[in-house]
Parts: sequence; structure tokens; C-alpha cells
Amino acid sequence: MKKIFSILLSFVMMLSAAASVQLCAYAEGNDAGITEDITEPANPVDPENPTDPVDPENPTDPVDPENPTDPVDPENPTDPVDPENPTDPVDPENPTDPVDPENPTDPVDPENPTDPVDPENPTDPVDPENPTDPVDPENPTDPVDPENPTDPVEPVKLAAPIVKLMVNDNGKFTLSWNEVEGADKYEIYVLNNTTGNYQLNGTVSKTSATTAVAPYGVKYCYKVRAIHSENEKLASDFSAVVTGVNNKKLTTPNLKVTENKNGTFTLSWNAVAGAEKYELCIRNADGSYKLMKTTTANSFVTAVAAFGKNYAYKMRAVTSKNVDAASAYSAVVGAVNRVALQTPSMKAAVNNNGTFTLSWGSVAGAEKYELYIKQANGSYKLMKTTTANSFTTAVAAFGKQYSYKMKAVRQNLSSAYSAAVSQKNSIRLQAPSLKVSVNANGTFTLSWNKMAGANKYELYIRQANGSYKLMKTTTANSFTTAVATYGKQYYYKAKSLSSRNSRLTSALGTAAGSVNKKKLTAPTGVKAVVNRNGSFTLSWNKVAGADKYELYIKQANGSYKLMKTTSANSFTTAVAKRGKAYSYKVRAVKNSNRSAASAYSAVVNAKRK
Repeated sequence: MKKIFSILLSFVMMLSAAASVQLCAYAEGNDAGITEDITEPANPVDPENPTDPVDPENPTDPVDPENPTDPVDPENPTDPVDPENPTDPVDPENPTDPVDPENPTDPVDPENPTDPVDPENPTDPVDPENPTDPVDPENPTDPVDPENPTDPVEPVKLAAPIVKLMVNDNGKFTLSWNEVEGADKYEIYVLNNTTGNYQLNGTVSKTSATTAVAPYGVKYCYKVRAIHSENEKLASDFSAVVTGVNNKKLTTPNLKVTENKNGTFTLSWNAVAGAEKYELCIRNADGSYKLMKTTTANSFVTAVAAFGKNYAYKMRAVTSKNVDAASAYSAVVGAVNRVALQTPSMKAAVNNNGTFTLSWGSVAGAEKYELYIKQANGSYKLMKTTTANSFTTAVAAFGKQYSYKMKAVRQNLSSAYSAAVSQKNSIRLQAPSLKVSVNANGTFTLSWNKMAGANKYELYIRQANGSYKLMKTTTANSFTTAVATYGKQYYYKAKSLSSRNSRLTSALGTAAGSVNKKKLTAPTGVKAVVNRNGSFTLSWNKVAGADKYELYIKQANGSYKLMKTTSANSFTTAVAKRGKAYSYKVRAVKNSNRSAASAYSAVVNAKRK
């Protein structure tokens, strides 16, 4: 029986180890992660998990710090369990008393166990004075020899570390603890604000660890335990909980400015740990500063600066998690755009058609060029913006002097104005370029552009012998001829004149011609009036271009017969029979070309009563 008692006592003592976890109140905010070094690491790490990223907002199930892979009862973490049979009940009131393996809930007398059992055959009795079964030190549930107490015993845990937390100037936490004899690594746990449970945050071999920058104003709770990597059962209890709050503001950025060749400035700065974005400010004329740009980058290029003007900038790092954590403003940096565009050199030439061609050389760095023309009051007005290196004006007024100047432009940067160039048109007026269109009524419309310096135009028509005869003088820019003969080719020319100087009169322009292929318009307004004597008077409107008119009367078989050809626009018939209905129609014709004859007019009816 003594053997049985020793076996059970050893078994139960092994089950009694459990560590209670003290939770620390946790402020809202994200968790801070751990790195291995006390000193600030070259690369910041996740304060929640220095080696493996975790979701601090969604921690997994709580784990048993003694056996992180075995589930534990989170409601009763201090109750001992059977490590071989975690679901078997034990007597929580007397965890050291041996129990009956057949009836684990029944207490037994530890001094007089009357029912010895064979561990291999619990229903067979054994001789307690001569135990023949050896003990397995790896399996503490096997029977042990009470005469040899040096055989397997409960392992001794490592000592719990004593932890300290320091808040660094850069907003990081440094955790440090004493070296624990027998430990070769340390597990660091952080309290998760969502679940209220501690979760493994990292494992280190040194006796200190530094977190990444903690969010401003958030409270963090940590605890540490010592571990022996070859025997997890030696893990120490957890240290006392240490807490820390980062009340350090973000580090002030170091702002630099570079003057670029295109007249812009590049502002650049170092990344600030914990910053989400950066606010750039520019100095106003009154010395105050206004927000110019908010960016998540570490540099910004301004627009082209005004040449020679002093600019000043400053900035700060900010975080949306806590506006109070914004850094102080950086030192002010200044810049001046000393990159000026070269002044263009312009020339002006008079062309044979009375226009001017303005030209200039390319200016390094220029994106475009602005051309200005002098006004009557002496000021200059913007005339043209171009990316080319030349521009041709419209025809200049004869004898009038024109002056021009220009400048090169790149975004908001401009060169000085070029020297003004002047030119005068000594070329005769330009002849109009005629266009001829045929109208529906067989007339022609002559049109042309207004010519610089001209205030009237002469129109000429070609004669049968090939010469041109003056047809019309007008101040307008178009003219409509009479109805042209159907099928006949007509040619016209024009020239420009100045009433102030007849010597400027242009030469005759290029001939423009056309042919009237439009038929005569059908007569309209056809009427039939019954006269007192019983005759009918037929009348109609004149048709432009018609030489004569053909009158037709309806026959008994329904066809129409030519009744009369006349050059007038009315005709009186003979006396008609009483009560008989008569029908008439008319068309316009041309002597020179019957193909131009119009369509028939509408039919008119008449009856003598």
C-alpha cells in the first residue's frame, strides 16, 4: 500500500502547478510591439509582435502559459487538472490526497489504503512488500519505489523575472529584467484591450526588449516569464505586470529645401516614427504662416517660384490618433529662385503679301512664348501665345508701322521682354480671292474676305473677247449677280482699292467662275379671271431669267396643248362657252436654252356662267 500511496502522491503533486494571471487595466488604443534590443533598433518593429505580425484587435483563445498548446479552463485557471487525462475530474479540495483510480471522486484513507491495486491491472491485488515493477522517470504515473526517493520527482520551476519598464524620449518602451538562472529565453506578453487577455508578444534571448513607437496617450501592460527551451515544464511564473504610457510628442522633422533648375523648390524631410502625415506651411507676406500641403510622403515639389522672391517654409509631423501628439514645427527654411529664363531676341520681316513674319531663337527652359503688339495708346497687348519659334501676322495695313515685343514663359516664370521690333507694310493692297456659288434661282453670289487697308472693291466680268469689264464697285464683301444664262460659263475677277491712296490699288485677283445649271423657277401666283365678255384673263408672277412663257390648255382627252407663247406675264383668251370648265397651266422658258425651261405652274380653272 505504501507503494501505491507514493505513486498517487507523486502523480497528484505534478498536477497542482498553475499560475494565476493578473490583468492590468488597459486603455483604449492599439498595442505596442516588442523588439529584442534595449537600444532603439535600426528598423522599428511591431510593438505587439516583434517577430511575427499579429492582429492586436482580434487575439486568439487564451493559452496556458505552462503549456501554450493545451487548452485550459479560462473560468477556473487555478484548478489542477490531470495532464494525462485533462477531462478526468480530481478532488479540488484535497489535491494532494491520493484517489481511487476506479472511483476518482471517492476519497481514500492515505494512511491505510486497504485496497492495493496493480497499476497495470487495477483489479488484481499485488504484494506491497515486494513491488516488482520498475518506475519510468518519464511517466510519473507509473508506480515508484518508496524505498528510493531519488527516483523521478516533480521538476523545480525557474524563478519569475523582475521586470522594469521605461518610456523613451522617442515614444518607445524598453522592458528590462534580471537574468534568471537556468533560463535560455524569455516570453513577453501584452494585454489585449479587446479581450482583456494577455497574448504572447514575442520571445527573446536577452534580458531586455524595446518596442516600436507606441501610440500617444495609450496605456500598455506587459508581463514576462523565463523559459527553458528543452523543458517547457520549467517555465517560471509570470512576473508582476508593468505598465507604460507614451506621453512623448512626435519627433520634430528636419526640413531641407533644394532650388531646382526649373525654378521650383524641393522640400524634403526625414520620416518621423509614429507620424501618419506631414503638414507643410508657407510664410505669408505679413509674416504669418498658412498650411500649403498635407502629405504622407517625405518630399514635395512646389510650383515655379517667382524669380528673385524669398520664400520660407516650415512643417510638422502629425497623427490622427491624437492631435496633441503633433510634433513641434521644424526650423524655418528659406529659398530664392535664382533661375531666370533668358530674354528672347526677335526679328520682323515683311512678306510679299503684306504680312509680317516674327521669328526668334529657342530659349533654354522655356515652355512657350508670348507675343505682344503695341496699341494706339502706347501700351502692349498680348497678341499670341505659341510654342513655335515664329509667327506670321495677318496682312498689315499699307504704310502703317507696327511694333512687337515678346517674352519666354515656363509655368509661372517669365523672362524679361525682348527689345521691341517695328515694321511697315510697303506692299500694295492684296487682291481679293473670289468664291462663286450658284443660287437656286440661277444667280451667282460672289464673296471674298475683307482685305487689310482696302475700303472698297471692284468686280469685273469676262467679255466674249476675253477681256474683263468693270461690273460693280462695292464696299461690301459679297455681291449677287442677275440670273445667269442656263449652261453658260461665267468668269469674274476683283481688286482692292483704298479711297485714301489710289496707288495702293491691288492687281486683279485670280479669276473665279461658274455655270448656271439651275432651271428657271416655275411661275407662281397664276390666276384666271372671268371677264364680262366671257373671256378669261390669265396672269402670273415674272420669273427671273425667263425670256417668255408658254400657256397650255387642257384637252378633252385630259392632255395639255400649247395655246400661247408670250413675253408678257398675262394673257386674255377668246370668249369661252357658257357653262364649260377650262383648265390652264404655264411655264417659263429661255430662248437660248430650252433645257432651262421651268416646271409647269399649278393648274388654274375657269368657267363662264
